[in-house]
Amino acid sequence: MELSEKIKADIEKYADQAGKQNTILLIENTMDELDLLLADYLEDTRSTNLKKVKIIFKKYLQNLAVIKSGIPAVQNNGMPTGKNKPNTEDEKMLRLMQARSYCKHVKKALNCIDNNYRVLLIDMYISKLKSELIAMKMHVSRRTLFNMRDKAIGEFVKMY
Repeated sequence: MELSEKIKADIEKYADQAGKQNTILLIENTMDELDLLLADYLEDTRSTNLKKVKIIFKKYLQNLAVIKSGIPAVQNNGMPTGKNKPNTEDEKMLRLMQARSYCKHVKKALNCIDNNYRVLLIDMYISKLKSELIAMKMHVSRRTLFNMRDKAIGEFVKMY
């Protein structure tokens, strides 16, 4: 049974038993419960998105380090090697290509969101600036900055 059907059934039940006054009280209590459920859901979503964004940007920074390290030179000492030995140069090339692809994907998502949100996310998670400095740079209070951060995270997650 859906929540709305349950609410309607409860309202009809109370209306029959105790009249209009109890029906109004029941509706108010039900709406309060729905507000609490919605608040809990939004808080869970916000914290989940924050965790996702932190992981995405941490991985982005790790992949940037891989890209900056570049492609290693092929090492050949002239000695025969066993067939079971993995080709580390090939693995490093593959990691480099994956790192470039990942970074390109993150940059594409960042470029799709509002400029203020992009600057905020880059300063906070890539440049790792303190929130006070970012708030001063953007000419907003810290509370406003964190509200903006929540919106920026939501937009980024949608685009990613």
